[in-house]
Amino acid sequence: MIVLVNGKKAVLKKGFSFDYIAENRLFLGRDGYTLNITFPMKDCPENVAIFGNINRPDVAKKRISFPCEIIDAHVSLSGIILITKVSDVVLEGQFAEGRCGQTAEDPFEKIFINRLDLGSFPETSPKKITPLDAWRSIDEGGIAVALPWVNEKYPTASNNWVSYNDSSDSYSWHSDTRRLSWQPYLIIIAERICRAVGYTFDFTEWWKSDKRFLVICNTLPASWDMFGFAEALPDWTVTEFFEKLELLLMCEFDFDHITQSVVMRFSKDVVAGLAPVKVDKVVDSYNVDISRDDDVQCDYIASKRLAYKECSHPMAKYYACDWFIKKYEYVKRYDTLTELLEKNKRRDVHGNQPAVYWGEPVDGRNNASTVPYLLYAADVDAYFIFYSVDTDVYTDRRYTQVYILIPVNVFGNGCPEDVNDNTEEIEFVPACIMDTYISESDDMGNMLFLSLDDNDDDNSFGGSRPVEDVREPQIRQPTPALYLENGEQEAVTAFYDVIYVAYWTGHILEKGKSPCPFVDTALVSRDWRDLHFSGPNLRIAGTASHPENSLTASLPQIDAAQKSKYSWIADTIPNPRAIFNIRGRRYLCEKITATFTENGMSQLLKGEFYPLLDD
Repeated sequence: MIVLVNGKKAVLKKGFSFDYIAENRLFLGRDGYTLNITFPMKDCPENVAIFGNINRPDVAKKRISFPCEIIDAHVSLSGIILITKVSDVVLEGQFAEGRCGQTAEDPFEKIFINRLDLGSFPETSPKKITPLDAWRSIDEGGIAVALPWVNEKYPTASNNWVSYNDSSDSYSWHSDTRRLSWQPYLIIIAERICRAVGYTFDFTEWWKSDKRFLVICNTLPASWDMFGFAEALPDWTVTEFFEKLELLLMCEFDFDHITQSVVMRFSKDVVAGLAPVKVDKVVDSYNVDISRDDDVQCDYIASKRLAYKECSHPMAKYYACDWFIKKYEYVKRYDTLTELLEKNKRRDVHGNQPAVYWGEPVDGRNNASTVPYLLYAADVDAYFIFYSVDTDVYTDRRYTQVYILIPVNVFGNGCPEDVNDNTEEIEFVPACIMDTYISESDDMGNMLFLSLDDNDDDNSFGGSRPVEDVREPQIRQPTPALYLENGEQEAVTAFYDVIYVAYWTGHILEKGKSPCPFVDTALVSRDWRDLHFSGPNLRIAGTASHPENSLTASLPQIDAAQKSKYSWIADTIPNPRAIFNIRGRRYLCEKITATFTENGMSQLLKGEFYPLLDD
């Protein structure tokens, strides 16, 4: 067996032995690594020539690594050797390859995305661009969109607001819209981050998918004179950005720090491209660990409870409420959303005793209706509730609530909410899309709502735009003065601690109303029209009719309660991410351990596996 360090043959301690562990990245995000390998230094000129005076105190304080290869008859591993311990006598190092090597040598750990130059708004003057041009999709060449939005802190301030002219069937900028602010496409910002750190990239698979339509909704008002896209991003390092993005896209960004390049691939495609491994020479000794159903702790991403990070925007409590869906007793089910709307919309009864009824009568009585019910539409696999936005006086002494329908729990996943459960948080969060209805004469339809201070819990749903005039003179310091006031920091002050995302395909859902991005496709207009459509969404669990659209459905599904450990004889180390056939059953591998000695790799391999559910 040969170990090459920095291209030179290294000498290992006599009688050495070390384990190499090849892991499936879909468990803990690691690839291959070893336990410590010992290199003699005293009276060993070969190693001194490789490592130099590494035992000097000033050198030993630094994190040091060298390119490394481990070569045996049937095995060739390439990565780095990370120095873990140094003395005059010996040097110890840990070999790491793939993701493990990338993590050990991370050039991005102190580079924050909100300090990079990621470009700025394409245009700030509404006089120089039409609304339709500002709303071009990425397929039409758009890199960002200037969609209307509401600042929850100053709801009367116009942010890209528009007016619609019925006679000309056209949009124009609202008279209060004086400057434009923009929401960039997520894929464009990811590419610009790579360029900013000097890396080439291959995002071909991303460009081919519907995920290319995701926009970053984090926006700063144009009146703040902060036009850089980076200034609206959280205090995340470059590494954190791509690690968190992998969970949203269920993909992998493979960084090569030597060639300074990165390739993105969807995890499902990586797994599907691997040939299955058949294990023939199983050693008789093996064991199976069986966990109780309520005590399963498995690191496999498809076995974890995925959830969007908790945030304070007004729709968050409605977006995900598994606890409510599980406990609420009154549920009315419909085959289609259209049927649900038709049977529950407002009914005005005229005559000597005018009356208004909402909801479908229960037990044949109008005064007992489905208003307090959860309404479920099977074709969109979504629950809806009545929500009051106004009152309407229809006689001198009588009035009715004015209801809209809002979807609930579209981003729940149906799993028990337990503080001890195995949860993985996604920090790219569905943006807040809410109705702007105040009255019949003041209704811009659904719109993107943003809060630039996530610590403010004083939020309410819809119908609450106050009347303060936000155009009063205010002292606003330009960006350099703000930086100097804050002083030197590890990261600049961020206006958002998550990245809000939504889809924008260029399609205006309600002609005549303000265009808005969408986070789900089960949509209802304020006037109770079915607006739902087929397309991408941000649901974690997919839908009942399309469970294959869940975040992890395309990955192998395992029985996380049964963990099997097998030993077998082999000349090479198979890819742990492949599907394994063992004694007539298919398994997903978590990790494989191989032992190396001066005689080379032992043929006895040890692995940990989970059976596939569809076997």
